[in-house]
Amino acid sequence: MTAGNAITINTIIFFIGFTPLLMSSFKPVFDVGLLVGFSLFLSGILTIFSLILFTPIIFYKKENKRSQQKLITEIAK
Repeated sequence: MTAGNAITINTIIFFIGFTPLLMSSFKPVFDVGLLVGFSLFLSGILTIFSLILFTPIIFYKKENKRSQQKLITEIAK
């Protein structure tokens, strides 16, 4: 299981876990369910996008860095 799958499954399970609170007629419980459910969903989506954006930057190979530097110097000319 990759990190993306684990994050997605975790987000879905916890989001579904808090959705029964949305069935409550007691307003504070409904609000907590809405707030936590939405926060978990948004957190999961942003985590996946952050991994997609920053993984190539963090886990780069030295060969890639050299080719990136060559590309930058060619563009700068």
